[in-house]
Amino acid sequence: MRLCLVALAVITCSCGGSSSSSGPAAPSPTPAPSPVPGPTPSPVPAPPTPSPAPPPSSTYVISGVIRDGGDETSPLSNVTVAVFHSGGGRPQVGTYEPTTVSDSNGRYTVFYGVAHVFGDPVAFDAMFQRAGFDTVRRGIVVSGNTTLNLTLPRSCAKKPSRPQVVVSSTSVQFSWDPVSGATDYVLDVFPYNFPGYAPPVMSTATNGVTFYRWDTPPASRFMATISSRTPTCGLSSPSDSCPFDTRTPGAGSCFLF
Repeated sequence: MRLCLVALAVITCSCGGSSSSSGPAAPSPTPAPSPVPGPTPSPVPAPPTPSPAPPPSSTYVISGVIRDGGDETSPLSNVTVAVFHSGGGRPQVGTYEPTTVSDSNGRYTVFYGVAHVFGDPVAFDAMFQRAGFDTVRRGIVVSGNTTLNLTLPRSCAKKPSRPQVVVSSTSVQFSWDPVSGATDYVLDVFPYNFPGYAPPVMSTATNGVTFYRWDTPPASRFMATISSRTPTCGLSSPSDSCPFDTRTPGAGSCFLF
């Protein structure tokens, strides 16, 4: 009996010693690698400032109908029409281009491209030529497609002298020298010194007399011209212009401002 107890004690001590023994040590964590710094990027130069774009090219269409000054109604074909882009708002001497020729209906069309913002005014000088007719040069200012009709005078038509003007507080009196063979005259009054052609503010036939009174004219500066009309040659080219100011009463010859 005593013997069994001792044996049991030995077995118990052996088991307890076995349970208290430590196992293998846990592995230490591997340290994370230090980051390697990347190369510093070189500064990128700023893009160059772009040059301003040139203004857009615009195409102006100038067209119309040319009539024979002999009867002022018949269309006139084979008229050479040319335009020249002028500077400073006034026609200048130079090469006229492009050119075209009026058709059997007297119609012409000229396409002219300019380096200009479309819609802004541009000055042109238009020239109309045909053998047996007076050459007509006309300054025009356009800001888009423009219609310009024209009556081309025959070379045989007689151009009158410049009219004389008398300004009063209520009217303007025009007079001029008679033209041999003329049966009528046409008086045209235009805005003064307009940079290019403008339609007349007043245009009238005088029924063959060599004077005309313009009642209650606007207060401004104007230019007057006279054209004669004969049975054989029709309407002539206009006379030299007479500048006048309706705000300056007085008599005498045309005067300049």
